[in-house]
Amino acid sequence: MNNREKKRSEINSSFDEIIKMGVQMELEQEDNTPILTDSEMEMQGYSLPPDDMYKRITDACSKNNKYETRHRKIKWKRVIAIAAAIAVLMCGMMSVNAVRVYIFKLIHQITNNSIQFSCVNETEKQFDVDESEAYSNAEDSLGVSILIPTYLPDGFEFEQVKIYPSDHIVLIYENGDKSIKITQSLIKDYIDWGEMIDTKTGKVDTINISGTDIMISQYNQENTEEVWLAAVWNDEYLLYKIDTNIEERTLKKIISAME
Repeated sequence: MNNREKKRSEINSSFDEIIKMGVQMELEQEDNTPILTDSEMEMQGYSLPPDDMYKRITDACSKNNKYETRHRKIKWKRVIAIAAAIAVLMCGMMSVNAVRVYIFKLIHQITNNSIQFSCVNETEKQFDVDESEAYSNAEDSLGVSILIPTYLPDGFEFEQVKIYPSDHIVLIYENGDKSIKITQSLIKDYIDWGEMIDTKTGKVDTINISGTDIMISQYNQENTEEVWLAAVWNDEYLLYKIDTNIEERTLKKIISAME
């Protein structure tokens, strides 16, 4: 089970527990609070519960003997209204794609002519944020604005950002076994930046998008022989590289829509 499925399972489990709590509150309540009607629910801004909500409630209750023998006494309409309101909140939570943020440590070595930064396989921090906060964290770490894809193929979601403070960031988008990895590195006067491309086993083309020359190479990934693409370009501040196993025409569309 991946992290996304695990979170969804945890939410569903919590949802069932909240339904039970709503039922318990209903049983213990002795006043004559009027039952909410459909129109009252809609007036309060709640969507009506899905068709299987009643079954979900009874199924949840049947797992607890305390409620099994008394469930007919429950004012179901009000319990369903409570569950529906919770469902609206839950759906809102699940619609926000939580992005995992990794902030890595860096080590550096100073020589007579240069300073080289190296990454160590250890994180200083790990936490979840929404998409806009992930981009904000990435920009804060570099001190410059980054390019953000405004177009992604259907099914792709922002999964994680790897941050190497004052050096580079990596944005990772995934859809099943398809991946888009966007690396943005600060260009530094004391480091000779460049990308190694094997022209013997790969195909290399240079295209122009919005006045910028972009080198796109095609190569077979080691061990799997899967075809991957790498697009490389730069501006005044950053060196950009996209590694992906999607089609080239889609890659070009992503680059064209980055801003």
